Amino acid sequence: MAMADNRQRNMPLPDDRVAPRGKALAYPEAVLLVNPIEPELKGEVHFTLHASMIKEILLTVRIYYIDT
Repeated sequence: MAMADNRQRNMPLPDDRVAPRGKALAYPEAVLLVNPIEPELKGEVHFTLHASMIKEILLTVRIYYIDT
């Protein structure tokens, strides 16, 4: 993955994640942006993972590979 200091992107606001601006998807972390405050984000899926969830996922993957 490449990263640059001079590239910035607008992120959805918390209000965009709740109805009627956002539509819940199969996973509670994923939301379809139906009518976001920033119009260029319309139609995108916003997926949020908190640090504790990432740690749990990595631990699960690590245990799986150790056991196989």
